[in-house]
Amino acid sequence: MLYNDGYATMLGLQHPAALGARFEDVWFDILDVVGPIMDRGYAGQSTEMEDIAYVMHRNGYPEETHFSFSYTPVRDDTGAVAGVFCVCSETTSRVLAEARLASEVKRQRRLFERAPGFVAIMSGPDHVFEFVNDAFARIVGPRDFIGRSIRAVFPDIEDQGVYELLDRVYSTGERFVADQMALTFQPSADAPGEEHVLDFIYEPMMDESGQVTGIFVQGYETTGQALAEAARHASEKRLRQIADNLPVLIGYVDAERRYRFNNRAYLTWFGRPPEDLYGLHLRDAAGSEAYDIVKPYIDAALAGRRSIHEWWAPFNGRWRFVRSEYIPDHAEDGTVNGFHVLASDLTEYKRSGDALIQSEARLRLAIDAGRMAIWEINLLTEAIVGSGDLNELFGFPPDATPSLAEFRARYLPGEQERMQDALQAVLKKGERFIEVETGCIWPDGTVRWLLMRGELYLAEDGPPTKVVGVLLDITERKRAEDHQQLLIHELNHRVKNTLATVQSIASQTLRNAGSTAQAQRDLEARLLALSRTHDVLTRENWEGASLREIVAQAFEPFKSYGRERLHYRGPEVRLVPRTALALSMALHELATNAAKYGALSDTTGRLSLTWFVDRTHAPRLHLRWEEMDGPPVKRVARRGFGSRLIERTLAQDLDGDAKINFAPTTGVVCTVDAPLAA
Repeated sequence: MLYNDGYATMLGLQHPAALGARFEDVWFDILDVVGPIMDRGYAGQSTEMEDIAYVMHRNGYPEETHFSFSYTPVRDDTGAVAGVFCVCSETTSRVLAEARLASEVKRQRRLFERAPGFVAIMSGPDHVFEFVNDAFARIVGPRDFIGRSIRAVFPDIEDQGVYELLDRVYSTGERFVADQMALTFQPSADAPGEEHVLDFIYEPMMDESGQVTGIFVQGYETTGQALAEAARHASEKRLRQIADNLPVLIGYVDAERRYRFNNRAYLTWFGRPPEDLYGLHLRDAAGSEAYDIVKPYIDAALAGRRSIHEWWAPFNGRWRFVRSEYIPDHAEDGTVNGFHVLASDLTEYKRSGDALIQSEARLRLAIDAGRMAIWEINLLTEAIVGSGDLNELFGFPPDATPSLAEFRARYLPGEQERMQDALQAVLKKGERFIEVETGCIWPDGTVRWLLMRGELYLAEDGPPTKVVGVLLDITERKRAEDHQQLLIHELNHRVKNTLATVQSIASQTLRNAGSTAQAQRDLEARLLALSRTHDVLTRENWEGASLREIVAQAFEPFKSYGRERLHYRGPEVRLVPRTALALSMALHELATNAAKYGALSDTTGRLSLTWFVDRTHAPRLHLRWEEMDGPPVKRVARRGFGSRLIERTLAQDLDGDAKINFAPTTGVVCTVDAPLAA
C-alpha cells in the first residue's frame, strides 16, 4: 500500500507500518466488506460509495467509522490492471453529528408529542406546518397538516386575525402572547363552528444569521377555565343579587375591622351606598357610640368565636332593635381572616310584643276570612298597624302611613259613633269578638262598604288594650242587596199596577157584558192581550218595548183576516212599560171592535195603523187608527168599555190626548198624541 498523509490519519496506530504492507493485512478487520470491492477493482471495475459504515480496530479498540470512497483500476502499458487507485475521505464526524442531531430532533418531537399543551412548528413566510402534536389535532379536529400552509389547513379562521398575527411575528421577529383568546374552529366542512378559548405563544425561530425561518407555537386550551370563570362571575352576580334583595344587613369585615363587602340594605340603614363603605373602619361607619356597644362581640368574632346580641341601635337618625350576628372566617391554618355580619331589624317585633300569638291570631283570621286586610290597633296609644290592603280599602295610597284618626275621618257621618256603640255592647256582654258593617267615603267621593271583624285583647281585670281583626270589602254585596230591594219594590209596584189593571178590566167587562158567557169571552180576550204585552216586556227585562212589536202582538189574533186587510207602518219607537201596556190594551179594544162591528166585520173592509214621532220640541208620538170600506158606522148613544178605555184611561196613562171619531161613511178613526217618556 502507498498512501498520502490524509490517508495516514485514517490508519490511526497502523501508520506507518501499513506503508508497503498488503491491503488485506492492513484492513483485516473490514476485509469482509472491502475485499469484494477491491476484487472488482482488480477485475477492472470502478466503484464509488458514500458514508459506508465500518467497525475498525485502527486505534486498538473497535470503533464505528464512516467513509466515502472510490476504487479505480490502474492499468499498465499492456492494459492489464496493475493496481487500484483509491480516493477516500472519512465522514465519521459528520455522520455521527447528523445522527446525534436526528436523535435529538426525534427526542424533542417525542417530548412535544407528550406535552400537556398543544405544539406546532411552522416554517417559511407561508407558515407551512412541519410538526403538530396530538393535542393540537384534538383541539382543531383531524386535518392534513404536514407540508401545507396555515391558510390551506385553516380556511375556517380567515377572519379571526390569526394569519395577520403570524405574519407580524415572522416579519418583526417579536414574540406574540395570547391570553384567553377565543377562536372558532370548524371540525369538518359540514359541521358547525366550535369556540375554543386558548392561551398560547408564537415564538419566532431564527437561523445563525438572525433571520426568522419559522414559528414555534405552544399553548393550552383554557375553554373549561374560561367557562368556569364565567360561571364563577355569574354565581357571584347571583349571590350579590340575592344578598342585595334580602331585608337584612349582610357584610364582611377583615381582621383590621374594615368593611370588604356590604349589601344594598346598608343604603337604607346607614344612608350610604355599599361602595362608600368599602375599606371603611367599623368605628367610622357606625359611629363611636354604636361601635363601643358592639366592640366586645367583634373582639369575640376576631378571636374565633361566633357571637350574637340584640340591641337598640341608632342608624341614620332612626332607632332600630337589631339582632346582630358575627361569624368568624377561619383560614385553613386556623387563623381568623375576618368575620361575616348578619343583622336583622326586629323593631316591629319588639314593639308589637308576642309575635307568635299575633301571628297565630292573624293567620286564624286570614284563614277564616279569605282575602282581606289585617289590622291591629293599640287602644292605649291609638297606634295602628295593618297589611297593605288596609290602605287600599280606605282609599289611601299604598305607601301612605295614615294614623288612626285619618282612618276614622274616612267613615261616613255617624258610622264612628255606631261602631263605638257596637264596641260598648260587646264589652257589656263580656264578649271578645266584634263584627260591624260600616261605610267609608274615598277622596273621589266613592262610597265603600266594609265588614269589620275583630278580637279584643283585655287587660287583666281591666279594659281592652288592643284589638286585632280583618276587614272585608262588601261593597258589591251591599250593592247587590240594594239592587235586590229595588227589584222587590219594583215588583211590588208592578204587581199592584197589574192587579189594578185586571180589576179595572174585570169591572168594566162585567158592567158592559150582555151575558155571563159574553163577559167571560171578553174578559179572557182582554187578559190575553195584557198577557202578550207582559211577555214582550219580560223579554226586555221590563226596561221597555218596541211599538212595532206591541202592534204585531195586538194584530196576532186577527191575522186570519188576511195581511192585505191589516196595514201598519211607522218608525222604530221604544216605549216605557206603562205606555206599552196602555197602547196594547187600546189596540186590542180597537181591533176587537173592528172585528165585531167595523171594517173586519165584512169581507171588504180594511184598517190602517200609522205612527210617527214629532221631534220639533220634546219628542211626541202621533198614532192614527183608521178603518175603511167597512159597513156604515152606527153612532151609539152610550159609550162602551173600549171607548172609555181609549179616551179616558189611555189619555191618562199616556199623559196625552186620545180621541175616537165614528165617521158614518168611512169608519172608526182613533188618534193618539202623547209625549214619549225618556
